[in-house]
Amino acid sequence: MSELFDDRGRPKRRTVDNAGVDVFGLVTATPAVYTLLRRLKDLLTGIVLAAGTAVIGKVGHDITGIGDGLKVVATAASRVTLVAASTPAKVVIITAETDNTDYVVVGGSTVVALLATRQGTPLNAGDSITLLVDDLVDVYLDAVVSGEGVTFTYLT
Repeated sequence: MSELFDDRGRPKRRTVDNAGVDVFGLVTATPAVYTLLRRLKDLLTGIVLAAGTAVIGKVGHDITGIGDGLKVVATAASRVTLVAASTPAKVVIITAETDNTDYVVVGGSTVVALLATRQGTPLNAGDSITLLVDDLVDVYLDAVVSGEGVTFTYLT
């Protein structure tokens, strides 16, 4: 193989002399230039980020907590809020109880479970939906059968 690649075809990294470093097997650079090129590469690949910078594929969320709960629709065709009081959240994952016998429907304040006028997202037993929210009190449920409900996990 060439002097730029090892026997497996991988680029060789070699020291040219005490004053320079071979960069990518193509250019001889002084240590200062080499350091600058490494820093540029790190910035471009997201290894080193300036404060307040986000890079897709890197963990950088502002989630600070987790909570969970259970909500049952006591009377079918009677929408209820997921929680009784204001509960700030960023994400909520809602899962229909696995022993439900019919749909529980998730939506906004106009959610309806009844098939003829259904509004919202119907969930069969065990189905889940993930919603981006700012407050759990804005999420409503309705059920086809009284006493059926959901469990939920939320991130704050």
